[in-house]
Amino acid sequence: MKASIILNTTPEKALLGMFMKHFVSVLDLIECPEKATNYLIDEKLGDMINYCILLEACFRERLEERLED
Repeated sequence: MKASIILNTTPEKALLGMFMKHFVSVLDLIECPEKATNYLIDEKLGDMINYCILLEACFRERLEERLED
């Protein structure tokens, strides 16, 4: 994952950073629900779901690598 290389960290930590950016945006929408639009809801929550799926794949890939050793 390119972001993890640029940040010199693990893919999991890079994904967590991306997830947190969207999480903060969702918290902002909770604080000011009048700013919520269908587009923002789809973008922020959809991206958070995608980051969780990618994070799951990272964990499973690392688990498979450990089991192969």
